[in-house]
Amino acid sequence: MLNEGAWYKKTWMVFVVDPLIWGVELAPQVKVNLVLVANAIAKYEPISTLDSAADRDLAKSLLNLYTSTFSIELAECKLSVTLRCWVPVNMVIRYL
Repeated sequence: MLNEGAWYKKTWMVFVVDPLIWGVELAPQVKVNLVLVANAIAKYEPISTLDSAADRDLAKSLLNLYTSTFSIELAECKLSVTLRCWVPVNMVIRYL
């Protein structure tokens, strides 16, 4: 893992929320909160999100895809577990 102060090209974010972990009542709000974080980051640097097919439309509707200062890229990925992490682009990411 790089030093937190090290330079990197963009932030990667995983946009997956599992109701089994968050609960059925909290899961929708957690998704909204993840989008708020992504939109905030996109004011200062490019961001890419890994999202499941089930969450793709929701992510597209909530993310500031066309109005952010920096780009927000959506990358569909089959994820079977809930992950919430930030990974610098120069690290190796393996898709499940």
